[in-house]
Amino acid sequence: MPLLNNDSDGILSSFRCLPNGRNQSLPPQPAQVGIDKIFASLDLGGQSPLQTIIAAWADAVPPRFKELCEPADIGANTLYVRTFNSAAKQELMFEERKILKKISALEGCSKIKKIKFL
Repeated sequence: MPLLNNDSDGILSSFRCLPNGRNQSLPPQPAQVGIDKIFASLDLGGQSPLQTIIAAWADAVPPRFKELCEPADIGANTLYVRTFNSAAKQELMFEERKILKKISALEGCSKIKKIKFL
């Protein structure tokens, strides 16, 4: 059986589930163009939600608590806040809804639905 170098009738292409022929409408582009598009879609240059919350923490909590607690981590739509004493932890639990409303308004933090005080 002779080898076919050209697939002018498209039989091999259709058998292999490939498009018939090569699309000549667009010139080939360097790989860097594709890489730049991937990085732009991932938005790797922006701040993480935790960094955004840390920067705005003093405005999110009542002034009397800003020195008694700090955001520690984010996981599974929950913000974990480290508190430095149990009295502050109890008071912050009463303020959770207000704090959560302010945090949810921050850019990139809308997925946070709960605050866990540690």
